[in-house]
Amino acid sequence: MIFLHFDFQGKHWYDFEQELVYINEKIFIDFLEKTQYGFSLKKNLHKTIASPEKDRQFPNFDTRALHKVRVFKDESEVLDLIYAIDYSKKAIISEKNIKIIVLPRGNNLTAEDIETFFEKRKEIDEEEIVVYEKKIKQENIREEDESDSIFVPVVEDIPENITQFDFIFSKKSDSPSTPDVDILEIVGIDKSLLSTLSERIRKIRCNISKERNELYPKRPKNFINLEVRNAFKNILGDSTKGQKKYQSHLFKVLPQIYTGTYYRDDILLHSFIEKTEFHIRNDEPNYNLLKYDFYFLTKIQNSTMDRLMAIQDSPSYKAGLLLGKMAKPLNYKINSFQKNYVGLLSRRISDKSNLMNFANFINEKLAIHDVAYPDLQRASVEFAEIVSKMTEKD
Repeated sequence: MIFLHFDFQGKHWYDFEQELVYINEKIFIDFLEKTQYGFSLKKNLHKTIASPEKDRQFPNFDTRALHKVRVFKDESEVLDLIYAIDYSKKAIISEKNIKIIVLPRGNNLTAEDIETFFEKRKEIDEEEIVVYEKKIKQENIREEDESDSIFVPVVEDIPENITQFDFIFSKKSDSPSTPDVDILEIVGIDKSLLSTLSERIRKIRCNISKERNELYPKRPKNFINLEVRNAFKNILGDSTKGQKKYQSHLFKVLPQIYTGTYYRDDILLHSFIEKTEFHIRNDEPNYNLLKYDFYFLTKIQNSTMDRLMAIQDSPSYKAGLLLGKMAKPLNYKINSFQKNYVGLLSRRISDKSNLMNFANFINEKLAIHDVAYPDLQRASVEFAEIVSKMTEKD
C-alpha cells in the first residue's frame, strides 16, 4: 500500500487561489472549444455511450455543429457543471450492485441548498439498515413511527424550496476503472407524491407489524422490522442465484414504488411458496415469518383490488386450508412428515388429479394411525366438494 502525503506548509488546499486558476485553465484547454456561440464540451465529463471526438454525435455528424448540442455562455457555467459531477455519481441508496442517485429540484435552489441536501444524507446501504434496525430496538422507538428506509432520504428534513427529485438507477461497476451503467432515469417526481407514498406504506406496515410482533416478539435480524428491501430479500434472496433474482427484481419494482405505479407483482406468490417450502425442507424455524413479508409487499401494491382478500376467497386457498387441517395430526405420527411432504407440496399437487391423490393419501394415513377424527372427516368431505368444482386454472 502506498500513501501520498501533500505538505502545504500549514495551508488548506483552497488557500491556493492562483494554483486553482491554473487547474481550471488546464481543464478549459482539454475539455472546451470556444466558438462564436460560446463554449462547447469536446470531451466527456460523465459516462456516456459515445465519444464526442471519435463518434461525432452532432447534427449531421459535423464537428462544426458542436455548439448545437449544448453551449455555455461563459467559463463559470462550465465550472458549475464540472464541480457538480461528484453529486451526479453519489448514491443516496445502495443495495449490492444497485445505486440510486437522487438529485433535488425546486424553486430558486442555491448551491448551498444542494450541498446541504447531500451532506445530510449519507448513503443508505445494507449495513446501514442493520444499524438502523438495532437503533430502533435499543431505543425502543416504535416501528410504526418510522419511514421505510427507501423513502427516508427524500421525505425527512427536506427544505421547503426542494419540490421535486430526479432518480437515476445505476448498476455499480465491478471495477474502479470502469464507469457505472445507468439503467433508468425518472425526472421530476414530486416531493408531495413521495411523502404520500411513504405515509401509506408506513400505515400498512404498522397494521401488519402489530400482529406479527405480538405472535413473534423474538425474531432473527432479517425479520426485525418490515422493510421493503428486507421483505424482497427474504422472499427472493439468500443464495447466489437468489441474490441475482432479488437485485434484478429491485431494478424493476423500485421505480414503480417511487412513482406509485407498483400495481402488481406476478412473481411474489410463486417465490413465497417456493421459499417457504425451502425453509421447511431445511428445518429452518422462521418460515412462518415469511408470510408477513408477503402480506406487506402485496398490500403496498397500488391496486384498487385487495389481492390478499382475492387469494383468501379463491377455491384453491380454501381447499389448502382444509388439506392442512387434515394433515396436521400426521405431523406428530409420521417422522419428518412436514419435511418430506409439506416441504415438497407444490411438486406433489401440480394439478387437480395430483391434489386429489394426495388428499386420498392423507385420508389413508389418518385411518392407519387411528386419527381420522369426525371433524377431519367433515373437512375431507368439504375438501372434496370444493375440489370437484375447481378447474385446472384454479
